[in-house]
Amino acid sequence: MPCRQHLAPRKMPLPIPTEQEQKTLSVVIEDLKSKTELQRAVCLCLLRGDDTHEKIALSLAITAEEVRAALRGVWGVLYDCNQDKLWIR
Repeated sequence: MPCRQHLAPRKMPLPIPTEQEQKTLSVVIEDLKSKTELQRAVCLCLLRGDDTHEKIALSLAITAEEVRAALRGVWGVLYDCNQDKLWIR
């Protein structure tokens, strides 16, 4: 995978959570404020119903591998490899 500086510029802005979504994410994602902007955006997409790496990648105009990388170190997101589904604990 190319390093971040060699990737094409982001095609769309990252989503902004509503006040209620922000409250929900703050409760279910451990130490949300310490997460990167991309990690928070991935969690927001998951909260909004994108339940696979590929769906989140499409929403954010990034690759599924970048989604996987962003989720490393995010406590509160679970992955079921049998169904290829993500969900918030």
